[in-house]
This record gives sequence, structure tokens and C-alpha cells, in this order.
Amino acid sequence: MTSKNRPRPVTWLAAGVLTFSVMQFAGLTAWFTLPGLPISVPKGYLLLKNGFWGSVGLIAALALFFRWSWAPKLTYIGAIAYAVWLWVDRLLLQQSDFASNSFPFTFGVMTLCFLIVIWILSRPSVRQYYEEQNE
Repeated sequence: MTSKNRPRPVTWLAAGVLTFSVMQFAGLTAWFTLPGLPISVPKGYLLLKNGFWGSVGLIAALALFFRWSWAPKLTYIGAIAYAVWLWVDRLLLQQSDFASNSFPFTFGVMTLCFLIVIWILSRPSVRQYYEEQNE
């Protein structure tokens, strides 16, 4: 398979999901380097959260890039699950002035990213690209 066959939006989406994954794995460093400041969640939560979402993102990025037939479904489900988790995490666990003040920005960025993922995966060229794989 060459990149000429892959629609450009798939490449960009895979790169975006890979970037998300790297950011989540970078967040693992918080578990090791977080100073003794009071936080609203146990430090172990940061390890589990970032490790889980980093792994899901890495698997989805590889699946998108290498044209695995289940890649669009995993990406849809992952995007929905992350959006739901982000809301629950934000509303229940993050009780700080910063979380309250940055809420509109977080909502806007999350919504924009979610819509971009849905838009890319619904493009006819992208759907056709993955459907051809199944034939």
C-alpha cells in the first residue's frame, strides 16, 4: 500500500490521533514529576488515564494509517468515549478555579476536534477507502 492510495484526510487524521496519543503519553510524566501539591484526584488516576487514552490513540492512529478495516469504528467510538469521559472528568473530578475558567475553551476545542473527526470519517473518499479493504 502506498500513500498515493490513501486519501489525504486519512493521513491527517492518523497524524492528529498520533499527536493526541503522544500528548497523553507525555502526561504520564506528571505521575513521576508532580510535586506535592494538593490535587483533586489520586496520582494513580493520572497514570491510568493517560496510559489508557495514549494506548487507545496509538492503536487508532496505527489502524487508520495501515488501513485496518475496523479503524473508522474504533476512531468513532474512541472519539465519543473520550468526549464523554472528558465531560465526566471535568464536571466531577476537576474542582479548581482553573478548570472553571477554562471550561468554555475546553468545550470549544473538544467540540471542534470531535466534529473534524466525524467529518473526515464521513467523507465519501474515506469511507470508500476502508470499504475497498473489506472486499
